[in-house]
Amino acid sequence: MRIAVSFLFFALVTGTVRGQGTASDASRMVALLERTLIDTIARAEPSVVAVSRIHITQPRQLLGRPDPLEEFRTVRPVDDPTDPDFLPTAFGAGVVLDARGLILTHVELVAPGDIHWVTTSDQRSYAARLIGADPRCGLAVLAIDKSGLTPIAMGDASQITRGQLIVVLGNPFSLARDGQASATWGMIANTGRKARLGESQQRATIQEYGGLIQTDAKINVGTSGGPVLNLQGQMIGLTTTLAVGPGFEQSAGYAIGVDALFLRALERLKHGREVEYGHLGVIFSSIAPRWQSVPAGVPIAEAVFAAPAHQAGIQAGDIVTHVNDSPVADADDLIFQVGCLEPNTKTTIRIYRGRRSQEVPVVLSKSPVKWQPIVTNPPPPWRGLRVDYSTAVENYDHAARTGLIDERGCVAIRDVEENSRAWRAGLRAGMFISHVQGNRVRQPEDFRSATAHLKGAVTIRLTLPENQQPERIVPEGG
Repeated sequence: MRIAVSFLFFALVTGTVRGQGTASDASRMVALLERTLIDTIARAEPSVVAVSRIHITQPRQLLGRPDPLEEFRTVRPVDDPTDPDFLPTAFGAGVVLDARGLILTHVELVAPGDIHWVTTSDQRSYAARLIGADPRCGLAVLAIDKSGLTPIAMGDASQITRGQLIVVLGNPFSLARDGQASATWGMIANTGRKARLGESQQRATIQEYGGLIQTDAKINVGTSGGPVLNLQGQMIGLTTTLAVGPGFEQSAGYAIGVDALFLRALERLKHGREVEYGHLGVIFSSIAPRWQSVPAGVPIAEAVFAAPAHQAGIQAGDIVTHVNDSPVADADDLIFQVGCLEPNTKTTIRIYRGRRSQEVPVVLSKSPVKWQPIVTNPPPPWRGLRVDYSTAVENYDHAARTGLIDERGCVAIRDVEENSRAWRAGLRAGMFISHVQGNRVRQPEDFRSATAHLKGAVTIRLTLPENQQPERIVPEGG
């Protein structure tokens, strides 16, 4: 990158000398760009922090530097990031979200039960509490007991273009000791990129299906969780050190863009809530249509029973070509576009069937949770149980094929507190509820509304056959 920019500057200077300007004019232009980069870094630097994590089950003697006289010394804990012997399990960067101590970082830098430290730009370290984390969007929020911080200015990744100059701040190799951000720079290489992974690897985040920013800036280990800045000092992305594939020694210059999905996820994580993603409920076909007249899109092998696509009338053999007027290039693109929407969103899916195009209205459900999010502020339980969208649980496909999903609508029991009133009534995680006091419940909000003001014993109807006692009575008392 720097060679290319140097060549650009050389061409600029040469062109200016040969043209109407002078070499001094070109020097001033270069100096102006340099000053812009310096000002961008200075503006954002107070909002960038170092983040470190200590795995609490890791032996303490592995946390220090090698010591040839170790056997003659007393091994002492080194869980203080200001200690020269401090060596965390994971380290990276983060950004300040508000003046009251909320910190945004990458999900790979946090883990429930571990010790987290945040070191600010004034070289002070603070123990951090984990507020929320979502592996599917790659974001995590920590909190420290510190006020008066400088929040990062948020930009808009939907407005960026290839060739746009950017600055990246991070914490490479510093092991979170001093909180002083390191800077690199480059340009936007591309937008809307997929993660190119090996056959044995899986895409972990929704952005890896086609929503990543790619830069040519050098992103080393420890830069993950740092901001990608435009030249106005606004954060337009959060870096992620994704491997580009087998045989590569360095990670690719990827970032999670600050877009509508990013901001929606961030707002929920700041409050310790789960981030939810839209679900269509289709199985893709690997067999491409043979007719040249068929438009580009995603062939459908099956619409999963009672899921949104099935309820909307989408069938095997249909080709999904658009989601809300946005064309669909392939299966990854369909997963990404639908996943960026919230559950219960009214969506228009355009399909190609019988050599004709038609629009199908669909109300999305919730995508299954493959990687467990960290939720510190879940919805309160009702008499010991929590419910979720039926499509969000792992056993949905099996339940659909064995007749346990009510096509007219039901919710899943996500978890039940042991020995609670719901537990004693025989309700268990993985069951499905179709009615509360005779009223149909199709989504969690229906269930919460139906139970909000109920007193006394409540009749819950499960989707079990009659010979398995589908109606359960949940008492009010303890």
